[in-house]
Amino acid sequence: MVRVDSLREQLTANGYWVLVGAVFAEQVGVPMPATPVLLGMGALAAVGKLSLAACVAIAIVSCLSADSVWYWVGRRKGQGVLRQICRMSLEPEAFLASANGWFHRLGDQTVVVAKFVPALSPLAAAMAGTQGMRARRFLWLDLVGATAWTGGFLTLGYVFHDQVEMVVERVERFGTWSLVVGGVLLVGFGGVKWWQRRRVVARWREARISPEALSARLGAGTPVTLLDLRRAEEWAEGRAKIPGAVHFPVEEWEGRHQMVPRDGEVVLYCSCPNERTSVAAALALERRGVKRIQLLAGGFAGWRERGFGVEGIEAS
Repeated sequence: MVRVDSLREQLTANGYWVLVGAVFAEQVGVPMPATPVLLGMGALAAVGKLSLAACVAIAIVSCLSADSVWYWVGRRKGQGVLRQICRMSLEPEAFLASANGWFHRLGDQTVVVAKFVPALSPLAAAMAGTQGMRARRFLWLDLVGATAWTGGFLTLGYVFHDQVEMVVERVERFGTWSLVVGGVLLVGFGGVKWWQRRRVVARWREARISPEALSARLGAGTPVTLLDLRRAEEWAEGRAKIPGAVHFPVEEWEGRHQMVPRDGEVVLYCSCPNERTSVAAALALERRGVKRIQLLAGGFAGWRERGFGVEGIEAS
């Protein structure tokens, strides 16, 4: 059996650089968990191979550097950057809905909590920028979150270094094959999630309604519950909606789904490419008993491109 060099020797020789790479990569959005690395570095510090203080400082700086990138991109590019980050997720609609939910419940404190929620940190940093959070406040909250996250897991690795050593020894015992198997399982998981998502999206695309058909139904007075899924910022920015539409943003799905008729005709529209938010909303409403759901093809942009009328939004 082919064996890799001792993981402990590699980590001891390159530990600080491994720590920088792992923390920065996870915080910038690469789907590579840094927690095992933090635990491993803490364990090495416990046996005198690395400095715990240096590990904490390096991890915090790496975390702040990555988050600051997304904060400034969000501040300069606006809402568009959120969709770009979401595309890195296997379930972008649910991901964005979750992020909006966190900000709705916790406000600015989401920047702190995001460090402990997988893949949420880059989106939280960008959202802080798009929402105009002051740079000084963002850096302070990010520092608190980064210190708690990196320091917490490094300390766990330091305290439970014997258990971490046992895991490393088992990985070394199986050598290269353990890395191959782990890689195959990770790729396989991603492939299954991608395939499931493609099936769901394909199913709901078959349930789309064209802007022309929707306009005809509205003109004929056909009862339709029309839900506008755009975020609050998008809703307020354009100051327009499809006539008769009710604002139903992502962060309010849980609290307002009772208002949607279970047997009536429901049409959803959003501003996402390929109706992504509409697909997520359709799934959420279907699970709660709403039966007759259609997605507006092209969303709000598609409606306006075809020249159909809109109505103004009253100031709240």
